[in-house]
Amino acid sequence: MRPFITTELTDSIMSVFVSFDREIPLSQLEDLGWRMDPDGWLILEITDTVSLQACPNGEDVDMEVWVDDWTFGSVKGIHVVEGHRFLVIDVDDGSSLVYPIVQDGVMLS
Repeated sequence: MRPFITTELTDSIMSVFVSFDREIPLSQLEDLGWRMDPDGWLILEITDTVSLQACPNGEDVDMEVWVDDWTFGSVKGIHVVEGHRFLVIDVDDGSSLVYPIVQDGVMLS
């Protein structure tokens, strides 16, 4: 489980959302906790129950939020707010997941 999201992980989530693994090599994504499943989906466990799952769809990327073993919804946007302190993941049902961002163990301000 991740009690927080690092700046490096934030960058990787945003990169995967935009272009799958073309901007950040898969080996670097794996170092940040991403893994590739046998069906070609990149998976990142954010907490014990929440994960992001992404796969290429032509030139686009399909990204979903999963809670336990069911799809919570499709990711419609990802952005950083409040002076780069929080990562916001917007889901297609209008809800948002918000995670604090830290760097070197310190929450950004």
